[in-house]
Amino acid sequence: MQTFCMEQKGKIPMTPIQTFQRLRPAAQKIITDYARRRGIAPDGLNEFLHPNWQLERGPLPQIEQFIGRLTSAVNNQEPILIFGDYDADGITATAILLRCLRETVGIEPRWALPNRQHDHYGLDLEKARSLFAQHQPKLLVCLDNGTNSQAAIAWLRQQGVETLVVDHHPLEGTSPGATALVNPKTHGNDRDDCCAAGLTLQVCHQLTQTWQVASKWDRATAMLLAGLGTVADAVSMTPMNRVIIRETIALLNNPCNLEPIPGLKALLSSVVGELNQRRLQFEVIPALNAPGRLGSAEPVVTLLTTGDPTTTETIAAYCREQNELRKQIQREVVRQAKALADAVVSDHPDTPVLVLAAPSWHCGVTGPAASQVAEAYQRSVILLARHGEKQWKGSGRSANAEHLGQWLHTVKQLGLVERGGGHARAVGLAATDAQIAALQSTGLVLPVPQTHHEPEAEVIGDLDELRAEEWATVIALLAPFGRGNPFPRIRALSAVCQSDSTALTAKDTGIPWAMRAKFKTTAGKTFTVVWRECAQAQHQWRAGGWSDLTLEQTVQTKPEKTFYHWSVISCRPREPTG
Repeated sequence: MQTFCMEQKGKIPMTPIQTFQRLRPAAQKIITDYARRRGIAPDGLNEFLHPNWQLERGPLPQIEQFIGRLTSAVNNQEPILIFGDYDADGITATAILLRCLRETVGIEPRWALPNRQHDHYGLDLEKARSLFAQHQPKLLVCLDNGTNSQAAIAWLRQQGVETLVVDHHPLEGTSPGATALVNPKTHGNDRDDCCAAGLTLQVCHQLTQTWQVASKWDRATAMLLAGLGTVADAVSMTPMNRVIIRETIALLNNPCNLEPIPGLKALLSSVVGELNQRRLQFEVIPALNAPGRLGSAEPVVTLLTTGDPTTTETIAAYCREQNELRKQIQREVVRQAKALADAVVSDHPDTPVLVLAAPSWHCGVTGPAASQVAEAYQRSVILLARHGEKQWKGSGRSANAEHLGQWLHTVKQLGLVERGGGHARAVGLAATDAQIAALQSTGLVLPVPQTHHEPEAEVIGDLDELRAEEWATVIALLAPFGRGNPFPRIRALSAVCQSDSTALTAKDTGIPWAMRAKFKTTAGKTFTVVWRECAQAQHQWRAGGWSDLTLEQTVQTKPEKTFYHWSVISCRPREPTG
């Protein structure tokens, strides 16, 4: 069943290239310059603005072995177990495969996810033994894990269990020995750099083609789920990933496309207005991730695969509650981590990696908390929480062009962590009590290898060049954003503050969360901005003061009007000119 539903009232919407052609030359130039900096010539602009939707952009490695073994298991009614991950990518990948098998061949395999509080990442030997004892599978399908599970897969083979892997993590050491390893990174052809959900989408497409059941598969819903995983996993904005995210946002903004996923519909019931990439990143994905950060992520798979309205409403409410709790816990971890970081930086101002630990921290929030601390101190950060009696567990995030994954690999070879892995921007690790002091000391002196730096944002023009609605059109045409396609920012140089700033306060606490002020550009355009750095804004924003501002635009669409908001990313005082 196809649920793709994109009916539009009134005129047929223009294609991206038609929209581009109707823009003023100044706006067209901003777009072509942005594309040129990405290495895209004018003759490739149409493909850049509107990538072709092609699930078969190239053969997946070992897909024939994957389909062959799964086909045999389905035909012979073998016990199948799907093992995913506790983050949004692993959750959505699991939901995609479960729904596909139910819709096309009518089977309901068992499934499981690791628990962040009790398990290590992915499929290790301990988890393999637990899964075997509980489920007795003949075939295990790993999604978003398994590439580096050599010992676990070998042990399962001894028990008569074959393993299929769909994963996107780099291979460390030898092949895991799975019956099929569908991981482009292990075969040197990861052109699309898809996350596990994106790869599972492609696997299901080829599976349904081979089984000749494509008409039964709800591909649109699978693509919607893959888009959520893609946004959550912050992969490179290759053509495949860009089109998946674009299609997902279009699907989400039409209510009829949510009917096949009542759990997601229930979760989004509290989200008002049109969804875009930023809102998915900051409002929807955190709610999907929250249960897995603080406890078990398994209810979220149920949320995305069940049709029972009572169950979906209950789990959706639980996701929202857990996300609010996660925010509170994370704020406190960040506050304490910054206090520890201040002390370390005071004594060691050039420390390459801040390795910080506290027994009271919650290991489920160390990743996002480390990201905030890394941004504040402009260096890589690892946060570790107590895990068991004699172990520490946590996550790290890198800053700028640093490859934290390679740094951790070196530390692992030195015997300073019990286990660990990851990539350039994010890592997960565990260390014992005996290792923690040496690990922290190594962070003070061991440099982090540098990698190619892809900026997360890029200034694309001056505020006076376009009207607010034109900037919105330009940004919409360039979206979605991420690695390789940085988020656009706009300059306002020599802007004059028209009055002292005023505070925006939270309704429940009365505490200021941002400051607001009106400015005027040198060309006479007035605009209102909001800045979350309250102390700096109060100090700098005085009537008649001059500033150089870097801005991001957000658009709020309501039935009666569209609002264009400007958020300050940075503000530098400037001496009056003339």
